[in-house]
Amino acid sequence: MAISNAIATKLNRMNRAAKDASLGTAVQTLQSQVGSVISGSVAVSTAQQSASAVVFYNALATQGGFLFGVTTGGSPLALVDYKTARSGGSLTIIPYNSGSFTVGDAVNSIIW
Repeated sequence: MAISNAIATKLNRMNRAAKDASLGTAVQTLQSQVGSVISGSVAVSTAQQSASAVVFYNALATQGGFLFGVTTGGSPLALVDYKTARSGGSLTIIPYNSGSFTVGDAVNSIIW
C-alpha cells in the first residue's frame, strides 16, 4: 500500500513524537527508496531441532537491508546473539552462542 500525501500528513500530526520526527514524511520517503520488500517466516520443527542455521533465499538478500527476529512461543528470545551471512541470494541466520535453534523457535525476516 502506497502512503499518500494525506496519510503522510496525518502521521506527521499524530502526536508530538511523530511530528518531531516527521514520521509520515520519513515513511513515505523510505517506501519510495525501498521499492520491493519481502517477508518470510520459518518455524523450527522436530525434524530441524538441531538446526544450526536458518536460510532465507531471495534475490534481494545480498543487495539491500534486512531485519529479523527470533521468538519462542510468541515471545522474543532474550540475550541471544546471532551471526548473519549474506551471499548468492541468501540470508543465513546463525545462533552465535547456543549453536542451534530449538523446536518452537520462529525466525521472521524482512528483506528489502
